[in-house]
This record gives sequence, C-alpha cells and structure tokens, in this order.
Amino acid sequence: MLDFGCGVGRVLRHWADCEGVELYGTDYQDDAITWCRENLAFAKVQTNTLVPVLDYPSGHFNVIYCLSVFTHLPEDMQAEWFAELVRILAPGGVIYFTAHGVHYSYLFDQNSASRFAEGHLVVTGADHPGTNICAAFHPPRYVKQAFAAKFGLEFLEHLPCGARGNPEQDSYLLRKPLVTDIG
Repeated sequence: MLDFGCGVGRVLRHWADCEGVELYGTDYQDDAITWCRENLAFAKVQTNTLVPVLDYPSGHFNVIYCLSVFTHLPEDMQAEWFAELVRILAPGGVIYFTAHGVHYSYLFDQNSASRFAEGHLVVTGADHPGTNICAAFHPPRYVKQAFAAKFGLEFLEHLPCGARGNPEQDSYLLRKPLVTDIG
C-alpha cells in the first residue's frame, strides 16, 4: 500500500499494526520524509520530486491513496502523476484520492463557475505547483473522463464531501482492471 503525498504520516501512522501489508509513503517534502523515517520505522518512505517518476516497479501496489494531492497540482502535472500511479498500480488494485468539489464553487468567479458546471477542471495558482497557492477543483465528470476513462480505470465511487479529515473534500475510488486489452 502506498500513501502518495504522505507528509508526516498523519494517515500512514494508523497502519502501524496492520500485519502482512507492506507500507510505503512518498512525499516531495524532504523534512516530512526525514520525520517519517525517524518515527514510522514500519513504513518504507522516500522523497519524490514534482516530476512524475517514482522508483517502484510497474504493478507493485494493490492500494494507492492520495489525500489532498491533486488539489495542489496544475492539470498537466495531474495527468502525468496519475499516469505514473496507474503504472505502479497492480491489476485489480484501487486508487483512492480526495479532491476539491462543488462545495468550493462559492469561491469561483463567473467564468470558473461556468467551466466547473460544464465539467472542466478549474485551477488557480498553477505557477506554484505542490503548494497551497495552487488549488484545483474537480467536478465528477472531469474525474470520470480525465482519470477513469483516459486510463481505463473502473469508476467505483464518488462521495461529495466524503473525505473525513480533509475538510469538505470529495472522495473518489477507482480500480484498475484485472486484464487489459492490449488491442
């Protein structure tokens, strides 16, 4: 299981007593990974960069979760990172992630509100990826097209404001098929 964007292990730490599961975490903040190495010895953690390359073999993980990660990346980086996560996800594996949804539409100007309502991703502060300045807002239609359909994943569930612990974020669950048609 991979906690992508694990930070200081606020979720990863809860898996400490989970027997028979290899636990991994990755984050682009060196200080957070240093803290995890010193305090969460049960997990294998490493630093990544903002460039979407992870040092794991294809199909390595059965479960990948990303809490409030795609909420801070511009659209092109989201697509590249999602492709990388799909690469390291095992057939039959699931990706769970959270995103800003309709709850935040009150923040939009008229143009952004229209784009969001039409199913388009809305991103502000794209020049500051990986920070809180960059904010991305995901309508469910966008997630279905840009993440699930584009990468051949099964769209299992969307819960508006369903991410407990990530205030007012939507949660999504997608699954990689067991068998892919190479065509």
